[in-house]
Amino acid sequence: MKRTISIALALLIGTAYSMAQTFTSSHLPIVVINTGNATFNDGTIPDEPKINTNMGIIDNGLGVTNNLTDPFNAYEGIAGIETRGNSTQGYDKKTYSFELRDNTGADSSVALLGMGKEEDWILHAMVIDKTQLRIPFSFYLARQAGHYASDWRFVELVIDNDYRGTYLLCERLKRDNDRVDIAKLDADDLAGDSVTGGYILRIDWLDGDPGFESEFNSLSGDPMYYQYYYPKATNIQPAQEAYIKGYMDEFEEAVFSNTYTNTSGIRYNDYIDVTSFVDFLLINEFSKNSDGYKLSSYLHKAK
Repeated sequence: MKRTISIALALLIGTAYSMAQTFTSSHLPIVVINTGNATFNDGTIPDEPKINTNMGIIDNGLGVTNNLTDPFNAYEGIAGIETRGNSTQGYDKKTYSFELRDNTGADSSVALLGMGKEEDWILHAMVIDKTQLRIPFSFYLARQAGHYASDWRFVELVIDNDYRGTYLLCERLKRDNDRVDIAKLDADDLAGDSVTGGYILRIDWLDGDPGFESEFNSLSGDPMYYQYYYPKATNIQPAQEAYIKGYMDEFEEAVFSNTYTNTSGIRYNDYIDVTSFVDFLLINEFSKNSDGYKLSSYLHKAK
């Protein structure tokens, strides 16, 4: 069976910020976070590192009213949380990433609101998506097309008794059986079939994250830069770096050729899952994704 590289949709963009009203109840699940305020300077959640908070979720079921005074019945525990994003950091309504933790500080996997069991999650503010529909609908379309995209639930968010608005509680993209389901790439997977996967590459802001440049220029005139996302740059081995860069070089050589075939005689479509790439392009265009193609984009390759 041919194993090719695929696009994984993680279109993490960002909804209008309006919270002047008093919030007491909703038909959406309610996420309540208490930071304790005293653990950092001004009571705001920092960019990094994650701070420990107490988190609870109220979810009384579909069509049933959730009251802020109801007991936590969908989750109650510790969460390490930080703000997330680059340009969206300038908005009042912040996006957050958090990981669930036990009393010892270790990661704790939980199936939040019926989604896959994991410890890493995102509270997405959708601040650029005024409709609050484009992002979840993009995820929905990708999943309906048979690809992985973050599972999600609409929720209300309250932090330190301050209502922050409607958010998208969604999965953070990572290698996992319930997320990007590719094989674990161990440090001793250095040759043969074992070195061929799994990899996750990211196209995102250039913040000094290790990776490699494309051998060809993008439309901006600069080469695309691929960051190591999985394995992390601190864990990836030289032989693995050489393999995935060589694979991408061969693929791009074919794409930029007039015959779509590289000097080894291999066509571009032998390197990728064409359907996932086409669907990725269509969904980016359909959703008017402001980050499309150049930011917050991920590719993965199985063994």
